[in-house]
Amino acid sequence: MQPFAGRVAAAALAVLCSVATATVPQSAAVAQPDETAQPVSGLDAARFAEPRPDSRPTVLWFWNGTVTPALVDRQLGELRAQGVYEAIVFPFDTTALKPAFFSEEWFAIIEHTLREAQRTGMHLWLFNDDFFPSGRGGGLVINGGKVGDRTYEPHPELRPTGLGRTSRTVTGPAQVDLDGDTTGLDVADGRLVVDATTLNGVAVLKTGGEWSDYTFTARARLDRGTAGIVVRATDERNGYLVDTRRDDGGVDIWRQQNGTFSLLSHPGGVPGWGPTAEHEIKVAVAGNTITPYVDGKAQPSATDGTFPRGTVGVRAVADQRSTYDELSVTGPDGQQLYRQTFDAAGALGDFRPRQSAAKVISAVARPAGSNDVGEFVDLTDYVRSGRAWPAPAGQWRVDTFTATPLADDNSWSFRRYYLDLLNDDAVARMLDAVPGEYYRRFPWAFGTVLRGFWDDEPFIASADAHFQQKPWSPSLHAALKNVGTTPGVAYAALFDDLGRDGRTERGRYWRAVSDRFGEAYYAQQARWMADHGVGYISNPLWDEYGPAEQVASTGDLHKENQWAQVPGTDVVFDHYAAGGRTMLPRYAASDAHQNGQERVLLEAFGAMGWQVSPEFSHALLGAFAARGINLTVLHAMWTDENNVVYPPPFGSGNPWWRTAKPLTDWIGRVMEVARGRAAAQTVLIQPQRAAEAWQGTPTQDAIDRDFTAAAYGLEDTQVDFDLLDEGALAGDPAIRARAEARGGRLHVGEQSYRLAVLPQAPTLDVATVRTLTEFVRTGGTLVAVGGLPREEAAGHDGELRDALTALFGDSTAPAERAYGAGRAVRLADPAGLGEATRSAGVAAAVLEPAQRAVRVLRLETGKDQAFLVTNESAAVIRTTATFPAKGTPELWQPETGRTATATTFRDAPGRLGTAVPLELQPYQTVVVAFRSAARPPAAVPHLVSGDVTATAVGPGASGTLRVDALLDAPGSHRVVGAWDGQLFGGTLATDDPLTPVPLGGDWTVRLDKPGAQTQDRPLGSWTAIDPAYSGSATYSRSVDLDPATLDGRRLVLDLGDVRDVAEVTVNGQTFDPLLWKPYRQDITAALHSGRNEIQVRVTNTLANRHGDHRPAGLLGPVTLRPQRAVSAELTPVGDQPVYEVALPTAPTVSPGQSRDLQIRVRRFGGSQDTAEVDFSTSGGLTVTPARTEVKFDRVGEALIPVTLTAPVDTAVPGTGGLTVTVGGERRDVPVTIDLATRLGQASASSTHASFRPEGAIDGDRSSERWGQGNGWNDATQGAFPDTLTVDFTAPAPVGRVDLYTIDSAEFPAKGWGLRDADVQALVGGQWRTVAEIRGNTDGLVRRTFAPVTATALRVIVRSANDNAYSRIIELEGYPQ
Repeated sequence: MQPFAGRVAAAALAVLCSVATATVPQSAAVAQPDETAQPVSGLDAARFAEPRPDSRPTVLWFWNGTVTPALVDRQLGELRAQGVYEAIVFPFDTTALKPAFFSEEWFAIIEHTLREAQRTGMHLWLFNDDFFPSGRGGGLVINGGKVGDRTYEPHPELRPTGLGRTSRTVTGPAQVDLDGDTTGLDVADGRLVVDATTLNGVAVLKTGGEWSDYTFTARARLDRGTAGIVVRATDERNGYLVDTRRDDGGVDIWRQQNGTFSLLSHPGGVPGWGPTAEHEIKVAVAGNTITPYVDGKAQPSATDGTFPRGTVGVRAVADQRSTYDELSVTGPDGQQLYRQTFDAAGALGDFRPRQSAAKVISAVARPAGSNDVGEFVDLTDYVRSGRAWPAPAGQWRVDTFTATPLADDNSWSFRRYYLDLLNDDAVARMLDAVPGEYYRRFPWAFGTVLRGFWDDEPFIASADAHFQQKPWSPSLHAALKNVGTTPGVAYAALFDDLGRDGRTERGRYWRAVSDRFGEAYYAQQARWMADHGVGYISNPLWDEYGPAEQVASTGDLHKENQWAQVPGTDVVFDHYAAGGRTMLPRYAASDAHQNGQERVLLEAFGAMGWQVSPEFSHALLGAFAARGINLTVLHAMWTDENNVVYPPPFGSGNPWWRTAKPLTDWIGRVMEVARGRAAAQTVLIQPQRAAEAWQGTPTQDAIDRDFTAAAYGLEDTQVDFDLLDEGALAGDPAIRARAEARGGRLHVGEQSYRLAVLPQAPTLDVATVRTLTEFVRTGGTLVAVGGLPREEAAGHDGELRDALTALFGDSTAPAERAYGAGRAVRLADPAGLGEATRSAGVAAAVLEPAQRAVRVLRLETGKDQAFLVTNESAAVIRTTATFPAKGTPELWQPETGRTATATTFRDAPGRLGTAVPLELQPYQTVVVAFRSAARPPAAVPHLVSGDVTATAVGPGASGTLRVDALLDAPGSHRVVGAWDGQLFGGTLATDDPLTPVPLGGDWTVRLDKPGAQTQDRPLGSWTAIDPAYSGSATYSRSVDLDPATLDGRRLVLDLGDVRDVAEVTVNGQTFDPLLWKPYRQDITAALHSGRNEIQVRVTNTLANRHGDHRPAGLLGPVTLRPQRAVSAELTPVGDQPVYEVALPTAPTVSPGQSRDLQIRVRRFGGSQDTAEVDFSTSGGLTVTPARTEVKFDRVGEALIPVTLTAPVDTAVPGTGGLTVTVGGERRDVPVTIDLATRLGQASASSTHASFRPEGAIDGDRSSERWGQGNGWNDATQGAFPDTLTVDFTAPAPVGRVDLYTIDSAEFPAKGWGLRDADVQALVGGQWRTVAEIRGNTDGLVRRTFAPVTATALRVIVRSANDNAYSRIIELEGYPQ
């Protein structure tokens, strides 16, 4: 019978078939509303101010209770009221959901929802299954069932399948039955493997039936579930089971009698237990008493006399898996009865053979003791034909591979009724069952009110969060053949370390799995959706990790996202902290850019907690937009708002939701601009062949770490970039958009790149190098970071070496050489990427001074360019950004929707572009636009130099240039303007003291809840009144203002610290809500002379109501800040030049450190070629030289090197000053003085979610903010050592280290902190241990030592008190 996938909608499935191997893909035809179908010819200020509805956020709408038409209408109305016009209907399929999924009542409420959305101008998406994650077809494929008049036959054979292995040793010549009895056990890496996939029961020794009293000792590692040890077993169905639990180390004792288990003992856990560590488990049986020991400590015993004697064994069922380094049995007199170390597969002959229920699907033979792949004999054809293998003479190890269906049908399980997503037939039936049923009932909605279907985190059998079994599917054998290998050999490499050739075979296995997952699941859905006129949103599993970590859970992301009409990702749990870094958007965004898809989706905030505020939302979404996101999905709105499973809720149950309109407006404006075509000039090569070949080894962590470090090195220097799957360079037929080197560019689908970055990786496909060589030969730039790969993906190491040598030469990094028309550059580490990319001219912006926390994304809309600039830090950043664009820049503000020509900008020398000064507030996103329709710069009066922001620049009287500005402090400011090819100079000044008016003292405070009392009290958190209150409170006070305070001034109300939303009312006039820093409002228009009434209504989050008693309310200080409007008439600059001083890098220095700085001096006007420059300092600093003469280049610039030094006893943190005087003009530059560690750059051996290394050098020593971006946590549970490294900006003395490990009431150091560690300093290029930490139980560890001059400091954590993770809150290095 033809499989279902081949029978159903064959013509429909052919719609996109032609794009499967196309170099430039075709976009799927997805119906869009009229406003999005219109072509966008350029940047549209009106559309920015009022963004299209589908640029505004979408809401994930969980249906988790009783859903009625009235409820649907109300919640859709609430969304519209807050500027949201799309929702994704997501059934939370539990018993509480009514109507039941796919009942007739369900379809009735779905139709009502579609009709109501259509009536009110909204749009919907539907989830493609009944519950998270996608991939079960509503249970209709596995279980069968009836929906309407359709009956579905059950297909349990379409469950996912786990690959298992058993081994045995045979002597030839012999006929070997490959499908006969086996032990169900395996040996790998010198350990006995007890895995339910192949065992699914008990295996006992052949000997020992007469043993009575003895001690059974095992050195075990528990991978999943429990480690089952059997004692006094008479056979597989009778004896005692001693079951050690992985989660807490507790040991259960059971009696098994004729296959029935009775619990004899169920104690608590073992203190200090480490789930991932190896443990000694010992069982002593004496008389009727069974006593277990864990790591030498006796655990509660059990007494039972059913079985007086019997042998020993091991057990695994369900998803259990454990491995054993050694098993031994000793008698009561110490006599050794049995011992096995499992050095070879022959050790399995100690166990009784048993009949396995698993299906044998492949086998391989090798000479006993051999790991040489060249000697392997693939026996898969013998297995398929049912023939015995005629083993030649000699000793042979025979590995038999089995396929076991994986099932977990508990009602609460995410894995229930799950399908084999590598199987075309399973996926076709899933599509027919759920999306197909929607189409049969509501064809009118498809492509109109219904946008399409949401796919959520499908997985393969090896997914770390799910079955954790090696995946197999009937289609995998053919896929393995397509990548150049055979099943038996590939499977053997998956289980064993077979050395160099084994890595090639392992890589081919994982490549075949990715090919199958991409084609069977993702491609098939995309084709179905395209044929039915709707879109397909992808949201793969595990994309928060690096490419090597992703492979086992979700395969090669690029082979999946490439098929989606809307590639997507999600940020959930603790996977992002404000100010942190992330790779999450990069994968989906790169695939969208290369495959010509406009939208890149982010599901944001799922399970991040009740404390999510508009300010955090603003920070996160700005950071993700700067990395390519342009469609936001808020997670989530709930139909039952009293049962929010994954907070925060976005709906009326959230106190601040009623003020969310400014947030959704801001999202809409940012996403509107971000929908332009990404125009990155740089591509970062994803080392996919290395990720596959080194899968499951410690090296995979290094691959991900080096890849991520290169990405961060690029974004820290404002280089916008895409990722490029290595397969695209190597001609992988499963990649749709393959790379072609042409004219000095890498053309990849819809994108082309001038610079490629190759991160350090151990393995590379030689075909990749050939494509890159042609790219460089024709004019491109290739930058290789770190060591070059030594292993070729298919084993052709010599060819790889020769190809790399031809391209880079024999020199070591750093080095650069010309090759053809291009450049081949080698860097020792990612720190050199900034200079390399600046030299190539590929950055989206060059900042002066440099700012690592700023991200820039360049976009093209028609002939216009836009640059999305985001400050990803909590500090105010002032810098000048030089954008690679010519023309008149405009500043577009997403907070207000206002657009205006920049009042200060200048043409940068040569081809660099246009320089625009920027002041970025904490986490602010701003758009710098260059519209082709704007007036040319020469026709626009503007400033080219000055340290104030002009509010207006225009023609003045009698040939002058008029400049208007608002000053907030007395003083004078020299400015230079330009208009119509002429320079103008002058001074903006005021002697108005502009003294701020503090609004301290008592305020009247009242919580907005029944029975609350009005109180007069100083500003502060309302937790002092009611710590569990979530809602709003009103703070009120009056202020008397005289006419002099108001005259000619503007007054800004600065609220200081607000938690979390503020609504200001002054004299009855209410202003728009303030949702994030800075909480400032210009209230000039509402003020009058005399008494003024000020009210501030503050709203917090739901955290307090749910037990997280965070500061809430108006914390202040509150200040009225006056500003004076000033103007000046600038006159033409004659022969007397005007000078500007700038620093490419913001000056910082640590005690005892000397920093080399570069000072840039620019000359405007005049004709002098030289100038005298003087330097002086304050705050105890010194500078050399004190004076120098500079010579200006042809564009009027000079770069001056100086050295800034801080005495070793300088107090930190502190501020000094550097004064630069040139031509009578003086520039005072603040200098930050702090610890070398705090000014350095942190990295780590691994990083867990948002617990980033930077959090350990941010100056915050408190453990109370753990989980909020403070402190570092590694990502390798139970695996030590872990390393935190801080590279200094320059050599600095270190003689004392203060290390803060986690230590709070909830997480005390003695239970969770660092226990053993070494502190090392990098001295003269060599790491030197300067201090040791042993047996620590304190939160602060201080070590002093003879001072050394170091360039870096690192902590090597050897162990932790919970045996699980390394946790460092703060690392501080002092000079003495």
